[in-house]
Amino acid sequence: MASPEDSYQVHFDKCRHVAVGRGMLRLALNPVVTIISTVLIWVFVLLCVVEPDYMLKGMNIAAFGWIPEVWTWFYILSQDVWIVVLLYVMAVSKYGNLKLGKDEDKPEYTFATWFSMLFSAGVAIGLFYYSVAEPVWHYKGWGGARWVHGVKGYGNDNEDATHALVVSWYHWGVHGWIPYTTMGAVLAIMTYRRGFPMTIRYVFWPLIGERCYGWMGDCVDILSIMTTIFGVCTSLGLGAMQINQGMQRLNHGFYRGTNYAIPNEEKYSTPSCGGTGQVCGEGKESYGVQVNVETQIVIIIIITVLATASVVSGLNRGIVNLSRVNFALGMSLLLMVLFLGETYFCLDSIVQAFGYYLWYILKISFHTDAFERLGGKDMGLGGAPDGKGGSDSWLSGWTIFYWGWWISWGPFVGTFLAKISKGRTLREFILGTLIVPSLYSFIWFGVFGAEGIRMQRMADASGVCSAAYAGNEGNPHAADGDASGVCSAAYAGNASLCTSSEEGQVSSKCAAYSSQYSTAYKESVGMGYTPDCVLDPAYHAGYGKCKEFAWTRYVAVGDMCVESTSWVSVPCGTAGVDPTALSAVPTTGPCAGKITSEMVSADSASKTFNHFSGSLPSCFVPAQDGIVCLYNQGTTDIFFDQLASYGPRGFSDMLCIIGMIALLMYFITSSDSGSLVVDIISANGHTEPPLPQRIFWSFTEGATACALLAAGRNLPDSNGSLKALQSCSMVTGLPYTFILFWCAQSLVLLCREESGVISKERKAFSSFILSCSSPKSLLLNTLVPGLSMGKLIQATGGWPFSSTPAVARWVWTVLFQFTYAFVFILLLCTLALYQWCLAALVIYIGFATLLGFLRSSVRAKYGIEHGDLCTDFLCACFAPMFTLTQLEVQILEEPPKQILEMPTKADISL
Repeated sequence: MASPEDSYQVHFDKCRHVAVGRGMLRLALNPVVTIISTVLIWVFVLLCVVEPDYMLKGMNIAAFGWIPEVWTWFYILSQDVWIVVLLYVMAVSKYGNLKLGKDEDKPEYTFATWFSMLFSAGVAIGLFYYSVAEPVWHYKGWGGARWVHGVKGYGNDNEDATHALVVSWYHWGVHGWIPYTTMGAVLAIMTYRRGFPMTIRYVFWPLIGERCYGWMGDCVDILSIMTTIFGVCTSLGLGAMQINQGMQRLNHGFYRGTNYAIPNEEKYSTPSCGGTGQVCGEGKESYGVQVNVETQIVIIIIITVLATASVVSGLNRGIVNLSRVNFALGMSLLLMVLFLGETYFCLDSIVQAFGYYLWYILKISFHTDAFERLGGKDMGLGGAPDGKGGSDSWLSGWTIFYWGWWISWGPFVGTFLAKISKGRTLREFILGTLIVPSLYSFIWFGVFGAEGIRMQRMADASGVCSAAYAGNEGNPHAADGDASGVCSAAYAGNASLCTSSEEGQVSSKCAAYSSQYSTAYKESVGMGYTPDCVLDPAYHAGYGKCKEFAWTRYVAVGDMCVESTSWVSVPCGTAGVDPTALSAVPTTGPCAGKITSEMVSADSASKTFNHFSGSLPSCFVPAQDGIVCLYNQGTTDIFFDQLASYGPRGFSDMLCIIGMIALLMYFITSSDSGSLVVDIISANGHTEPPLPQRIFWSFTEGATACALLAAGRNLPDSNGSLKALQSCSMVTGLPYTFILFWCAQSLVLLCREESGVISKERKAFSSFILSCSSPKSLLLNTLVPGLSMGKLIQATGGWPFSSTPAVARWVWTVLFQFTYAFVFILLLCTLALYQWCLAALVIYIGFATLLGFLRSSVRAKYGIEHGDLCTDFLCACFAPMFTLTQLEVQILEEPPKQILEMPTKADISL
């Protein structure tokens, strides 16, 4: 039996390949795939460096203009179709029990190690970047979300909070992991059951067979490499931005609005003036680490070097150990937040949101914002006359971006999942890569998201956000409290109101932090809460529950007067009512004589009534110092601000450092896994590609991430770089959506072949659909397709008039040719009226539909099992001349039996 290396070599030799050198300097690659993908990627990198503004504009037009307008329905529907396919093959017993490998193969990794690797590769940096920010934004309806009650006109904040978690789960749950699982399942079957190299071209083997070795396979691999590079670079760019922000916070000693590590000197009064879009004034200097593109590029370079070292060390030494550390750090941070926050509230939120998710998933997974994207009522396209509803750009900024991002990671993570999943059943693979990671994501976002939303609700209720927004209503995300004058107003001329003046430098973001305001100032402006009772200091640090008083007194129970104890809330405020009040000693009833004047007197030491008849304490409770208005912060700040709310400065710094290390480790894992997969693809599927190639692709990946960040460097804030990163995923994800549809089709075919439902050697057409071996026929079928269609109907029968084959031939020839010619006549009429173009399209679709039925008839007549009605229509619609030529070759090389007036070879060559 041939070894895996021998099997690889057989397929490697059938593809375009170069294998030169020895040892450390050995190269083994596909020159066409490697050179073309390298040139395209590096041209993109250079253009981003030379013309960043034009590149950013072009990407934004494609990603946020053309794709949402034309392809939203396709993006949304694709995920739903794929999940149906995956659930189908998992549920059918004979498919789900298929082993990803030989029947005797066992898994190479324990479930814990396997899950840590797949999760580290699959979610990476985004898990930290969006963990708190996305649920908070959805809760507040940022971007014009359609479901918030302020837009709907009904509902409440509690419903908005639950919906915010559900939408976050939608983006990070089952629908996100679908591309990985679909691609990985096909690759694993082809590699471990069929013996093919692990590269994307071979997922098309059930559809195109040996043509995978040729130019079609090369095109698939080139697209896979580019999609992987750009998709991974989106995450690397986001990670670099967040690491940069975390580094600045630690370097500046930032804690709750104060920079404790910056010298109290005038020249450092604007310490972040070296950041993106900022300029230091005269006599001013920036201090320490700055948040800008240059710093982020340096971070990516350093990470690329570390990732290269991991890639060079190989899967079992580098990536496996990194994944274990990543998962352990992530779990530690998750549990810390769960236990430091409102633990039972988080658990309640997860259970509640999960129920809503199950109830809402069918609705949300098909929602395309069709009516919202018509724009406002005054745009003239049919926008909502009542002016209500969501924004026309929300879906493109969120769901469409996410689907493009997840899909662009499909070839990378799918290949990686296949590589680490040998020996598992298909059902176990789908559960482990689709269901289990989704549940973990639910818990992650359920904890961080619920805590973030709770923080935002406290900031809204206490008035902290009102102070943070003051003077800055037009841009609530700017977080520039100092510029708005809020902090100056709070501190000016009244040191007693200021809580941070000598220990450190007040940050420009001070207004968003409750700790920046003294208790006296909070009382003066009402920054806090006004409950109708005194809060219990022993419960949740003095918040959330009324303080209770054990009230023991005599009460009448029927004809008896008994001593009873009940617990009442301690009242407060000038309007407070004493729950223990008794105006006079009773003279009648069972308790007459037992309740004395001393018990009723408010001044008596032995009183049992009128405990709170005197001056009551104020009901006002100042906002907790840990509160921060998250909605007023930038994306990269929100995660760290949430962590900083759980303790004093030193403890907060420790949590932030753990978060930074986890982020850094996920960063490295994403980069090294992506580089390894790209190298495998460019080497025609070699699972251990040569060292120089690993290094080259690692640095190419890093350079691309730097270029995307640089594309937005000329804009006044970080949104330019963010848009470039998002645009790249959306643009590259679109063409790969088609690849994944074919991948889903291959998965179904492979399951049926491996379980014996259909034969692997089942009959196919004599010639390939895109064959150019008969150029004369292609030309004739382009100009006069009616001739061939008439002859095919005569040969196959089953159409109207087929009882007289010669009549059927010429009737259908005239009808088809007239229809085809009429399409072009209408296209010419488009010069006078645009609508004729659309009429031509309708007629052409009818023509293609009939041609699709004709191809289906030929398949049935000749017993061809490759293909289906949907494929017939697609071939007829997008390649009619090739379809007709394929059918002609079929009836020429294999004439059907009992066909009258069979056309001769001379007829077919007409």
